[in-house]
Amino acid sequence: MILGVGLTDKKKRFAERYVLHYEAKRAAVEAGYSEKTAAQIGYDLKKDQGIIECIKELEEERKQRTTVDYAFLSDKFLEITNADYTTCFDRGENGKLTFKSLEAIPEHLRKNIVEIHIVDNAHGQNVKVKFTDKMSAYDKLCRHLKYYGEETQNEKPTINIYTDPETASLIEDSDDD
Repeated sequence: MILGVGLTDKKKRFAERYVLHYEAKRAAVEAGYSEKTAAQIGYDLKKDQGIIECIKELEEERKQRTTVDYAFLSDKFLEITNADYTTCFDRGENGKLTFKSLEAIPEHLRKNIVEIHIVDNAHGQNVKVKFTDKMSAYDKLCRHLKYYGEETQNEKPTINIYTDPETASLIEDSDDD
């Protein structure tokens, strides 16, 4: 596929830059247009049929390179939601928790570390570790699996908690009626 057939190099650059961030003025400046007129030029270029086609081609090309399927997303969301972050810490002889070295932490957990903040104090080092937000991952997984669809929007999930097997069988039998 030849991108931007019939476009000038500057217009092709505009399309290439535009699909990176979808900011017309910024893409115009990055393509070499004057900063002074970039807003108007960017606006006009976005309406150019040749550029529209080039942008579609670039987006399709990117989509092919970065295709992520349903199973991949589900696996990644589940990996986050099932991560046991407690395995990133050791309990010392004095009972204090210490953060393991990064090399000692399994890769799937290391990838969920968002921030590490180390503060020296009178008692040694204080390490604060921020991990990915599990609730956000749960929410994204539910959205991905279409759990929040229209048909389930008004339904509340049922969670049965039984104290003993006899009570459980009585309640389940009454649900069948």
